[in-house]
Amino acid sequence: MSKPKNVWDGVYASFHEVRSSLDDCGDMGNDVWVDKSIARAKELLDDPALGNKDIELLAFACSALDSDLRVVDFGGSLGFSYLPLKAHLPHWIDYHIVEMPEICQVAESVFGDRYGLTFHTDIPKLDKVDIVYLRTSLQYTEYWKHTLCLLSNLRPKHFLFCHLSAGDIPTYASTQLYYDRRVPYWFINIGELDKLMENLDYTLMCESPGKTIAQDNFAEEYQLKQTCNRMFSRKIP
Repeated sequence: MSKPKNVWDGVYASFHEVRSSLDDCGDMGNDVWVDKSIARAKELLDDPALGNKDIELLAFACSALDSDLRVVDFGGSLGFSYLPLKAHLPHWIDYHIVEMPEICQVAESVFGDRYGLTFHTDIPKLDKVDIVYLRTSLQYTEYWKHTLCLLSNLRPKHFLFCHLSAGDIPTYASTQLYYDRRVPYWFINIGELDKLMENLDYTLMCESPGKTIAQDNFAEEYQLKQTCNRMFSRKIP
């Protein structure tokens, strides 16, 4: 078996420092990323089961709640989690995706009005949100603490983080090779995240290991080795 390729490089204090250090540093919203997102969405429209392994935790969380759920998926691309979830659950889901303008612009051409999806370029003002879902998205968010504070204003019953790049490491920014360019990326100290969620009145309910990642080119203290999944619930209903 071949050794996993290192795709991260450098330790920085902020996204600004990352961008200042690289001539070819880009953002997520590039044409290659959008085109690949459209292709993946079309695959899932044809066969939602292709995404089953990626939504196990979300499906479990939704099945444990009442019907007629409302989910806010922060960074949910073109419904990569929603499409297999919709096929998995018997009841209606009011599903909102917060994404970059490049994705929101193509969403209508991909889905039309057939799938009950709502796309937003900013965090929407909604009542009675059951789950705020962040799957591999917080690490690409420049002001991640501020974003979690804004999402907490929705007063969701639960926050579900999947494949979050957080652990017993210092918080630092790095670069990730993403398709044809390098983009800024956070690695987050897990205690720092838990303290923030505690201050926002959320308690850690369950956790599990995520995916193994390779950072052999980093000093030992910065190597995460494995992402994590964490579910927080609101202290006061």
